[in-house]
Amino acid sequence: MARQTRIALLLVLALVAAACGGSDESTGPEPTAIPDPGPTATTAPVVTTPPVTAATATPSAEDATSEPTVEPTAAPAARIVNVYWLREAALAAGGRSVATSATATAAIEALLEGPDPAEQALGMESALPSGVELLGISISDGTAIVDLSPEFESVSFGTFGELSMVAQVVFTLTQFPTVDTVDIRIGGEERDVILSHGLEARGLTRSGFYDAVAPGIVVERPIPGEQMSSPFTVSGFSRTFESNVQWELALPAGETVVASGFTTAQQPDVGVHGPFELTVDGLGGATGDALLTVFEESARDGSRVNVYEVPVTVTG
Repeated sequence: MARQTRIALLLVLALVAAACGGSDESTGPEPTAIPDPGPTATTAPVVTTPPVTAATATPSAEDATSEPTVEPTAAPAARIVNVYWLREAALAAGGRSVATSATATAAIEALLEGPDPAEQALGMESALPSGVELLGISISDGTAIVDLSPEFESVSFGTFGELSMVAQVVFTLTQFPTVDTVDIRIGGEERDVILSHGLEARGLTRSGFYDAVAPGIVVERPIPGEQMSSPFTVSGFSRTFESNVQWELALPAGETVVASGFTTAQQPDVGVHGPFELTVDGLGGATGDALLTVFEESARDGSRVNVYEVPVTVTG
């Protein structure tokens, strides 16, 4: 019995050995699994984009009923604004072409930048000190409130210089029909007086500066270098004998007079500045660089006085 049991055990061991030893090549141990460390700074993760289905597709214009269509806003058309300088110690008008609805802001910013090279070539300069910044501007009920940085008061140019500084700001702002008066603030502070000579800071109008800084004639349009197509309008303000204003256009610039005429300014009283407007026409098709001269003839000897010149370019 013991012998039969031993034989049976040997048969079992033989069968097990046959099952495990069918090949001479060993597969070796199972490889150790290394966990995925995830993306590193130099290895970007793989991004799987889900397929586009009816549930995930972007709705078409016809399907997107929940989002209103926004129409593009048209940019404002460019327009000319005046910027006022000094020329030979008297007020003069330059200008800029701006494409913005905030024309008053654009005009003051141009004023603080100073005259451009073309205006400088005509002898125009600014009484404002450098470094002045526009801190804010608002217009309400006919009053423009302009807030300037403290650099506006950093230099004293004497009474005339300070009057000129304020006049440049006031004339630049009161060109707009929505502005009747100007209040000046410094560094956000509401003031009654400004500058070293204690000039008024509120309720400022052009009439307070005509006698101090304005010459007999100022042409506001066209601005120097502007391209004009005949016929074109010339406008400005003047204080002349019997309100008479005369003009001529020479083309080429300063050589041959191709048109001339006169008009009468709307002066509210004798010796008071008032607006004028005239039309330059009858150029006979002449084009090119021209010189517009607006002046007064002296009642004493017929000579030209209060001469104001503006170079322009006449197109077809």
